[in-house]
Amino acid sequence: MLPYTLMASARGELLSAGLGGWVRWAHSDGRIAFVRLADLDGRLRPVELYLKADDGLNAQSLRRIPLGRIEAWVNGDATLATYVRGLLGAVSPDIAMAVSNYATTYGRTRLGQLVEPTLTLQADAFEPPVLDYNAPDLLELARLDVPGGITNAPKGTQFYQQVAYAYRQVLPMTSAPAKAIADANGIPITTVHRWIRQCRAEGHLGRATRGKAG
Repeated sequence: MLPYTLMASARGELLSAGLGGWVRWAHSDGRIAFVRLADLDGRLRPVELYLKADDGLNAQSLRRIPLGRIEAWVNGDATLATYVRGLLGAVSPDIAMAVSNYATTYGRTRLGQLVEPTLTLQADAFEPPVLDYNAPDLLELARLDVPGGITNAPKGTQFYQQVAYAYRQVLPMTSAPAKAIADANGIPITTVHRWIRQCRAEGHLGRATRGKAG
């Protein structure tokens, strides 16, 4: 069995590093998540997440996985970061390959034994659902706990990690993530833009690309 690095924090969290960039985050309340990190522009960043909840997943389940803190935790410990980087090329669980076979049958099982295929869709006739900007899930993901209220005073690293996490969560749902955060928290969008700039300066978000949110 390969050695692994195990860390504990006052938050009741444990973080262990495995192969291929995978780390296991666990909380004393029973929450567990597996996160795969990759070296992007010299920083280890989350690129895959495996999360299971027998009682069902929802937006709150995702918010309770502190991706920003996990990223900061790994990058903030030189020994741990070196350990993870040293095993990035190791053979590891390939979740992307597994889910790419989501419609593959195995063994002698045939679809007819499981379901009656009664619906046929023409590829060119399919229209993906339009995401509702006012959907409760989007607003819930964009809400922040702002220490000290809306002021120009520095908020601290933990707050900017929270902003970065909220930004990444709403980004797939809207082309205007900063506006979503502003609307969800009832604050000026210029304030959110200032916070996002600070997130980028501290390395919690990647560099901005002209004409593209991200």
